[in-house]
Amino acid sequence: MKNKVLICINHELTDIQKQELVEVFKCDQNFHYLKNENQKLFNNLSNCSENTGWLKNKAKELVDYIIKNSFDYVVLPIGSPAFLWCLAQYVEKTMKNVSEIKFLFAHTKRVAFDTVDENGKVKKVSFFEHVCFIVFPDNNTIIK
Repeated sequence: MKNKVLICINHELTDIQKQELVEVFKCDQNFHYLKNENQKLFNNLSNCSENTGWLKNKAKELVDYIIKNSFDYVVLPIGSPAFLWCLAQYVEKTMKNVSEIKFLFAHTKRVAFDTVDENGKVKKVSFFEHVCFIVFPDNNTIIK
């Protein structure tokens, strides 16, 4: 049986990311995008409040959604760093079988180069290139 994956990131997956999910993580090619399946939660997380109570409630709401829909993998990031902290804290404290759900963080590297136009003007071009998904929790992660 193929693994079920929830995509929480704000952009569409690249072909390289899709390939990695299918080949490395054995995910079903029917990717579930949070922005399509729970637009209200996606919009909330894309525009996080600074209120810590709100952040904690949204972390709970996302985890409840993940469990209710039986996702094996969740592709992050979404929200602010503060939201991700609340999410990690909530997962660690409340999920008894946390190892059954894996969180995948899209890891990129910046690629940059210079171009010179016909007038000798130098322009720096940079973009992000997918390197891999980093998995949490993994065998090296200590969860107390």
